[in-house]
Amino acid sequence: MNFKNYLTNKRIHYADILIRQGENNVSVIADKVGFPDASYFTKIYRKINLSTPSSDIAQQREKNLSPIKKTKK
Repeated sequence: MNFKNYLTNKRIHYADILIRQGENNVSVIADKVGFPDASYFTKIYRKINLSTPSSDIAQQREKNLSPIKKTKK
């Protein structure tokens, strides 16, 4: 793996972390991880994760809103 691919993978991994932490603006995420253009970020994110950042944000939002199930002890 060359340095460019390594750096891109690290950036996308950090974007995944930001999404899990609740960041919901693709442009903000792109900027925070080092992509000056949100559409290019989306293209690269989709290539690596096989989904768009918007769809992952929506899934995370849905996960955060779903009720927590209590477990029996």
